[in-house]
Amino acid sequence: SPGALLSLLERVVDTPGGLKEFDFAKKGTSAFKFSRTERQQVLNPIIKKLKELTFEHDLKLQTLVRILKELHAKKEKEKVIVFCERLPTAVYLEQGLAKLMPELRVFSTIVSGQSQKIDNYETKKTKDIEEAIEKFAPHANNAVGNYKETYDVFIATDAYGIGVSMQDASVVVNYDIAWTPIEPVQRAGRILRFWHLPRTVQLY
Repeated sequence: SPGALLSLLERVVDTPGGLKEFDFAKKGTSAFKFSRTERQQVLNPIIKKLKELTFEHDLKLQTLVRILKELHAKKEKEKVIVFCERLPTAVYLEQGLAKLMPELRVFSTIVSGQSQKIDNYETKKTKDIEEAIEKFAPHANNAVGNYKETYDVFIATDAYGIGVSMQDASVVVNYDIAWTPIEPVQRAGRILRFWHLPRTVQLY
């Protein structure tokens, strides 16, 4: 997503010697082939364009919105799980859907931190996520209580692509390409489980 790309470029453009995960150089040398000034000359114009890019100009996000509108227009509104690889993308999607489809109730497992630190994204507290899963998929989790106020869209990373029952949803969207072939299968497994009615599930 533009959000994830912006986050990465902002980490690279002003880092003096290189970040730990980019530290493939010999000890005592820079992890970057190009100097800080050279990186700024090339990357700052791209960063500027990314910051000016609106949700309406993001074709990939617009495709997701079109799918969600079609599903939400049905009499029995279908719940959707959206899987992302990168933390900034999860936050970006939550913000984008809040603007483009404010009628949707969206939960994301990732939150953007309040500090000024670049790339300050973190997973929400386990308790909050577990409560959201019960709210999103009360039937699958035998949730006790009143769950009429539920979520329409659940945005998650692959940390919740395994071992979680969410078959109240019937649609899984792989917003990001997974790193390994097994991950899309595991993601699909969140909804490919026993259900009390015959139905069609959709995988994007």
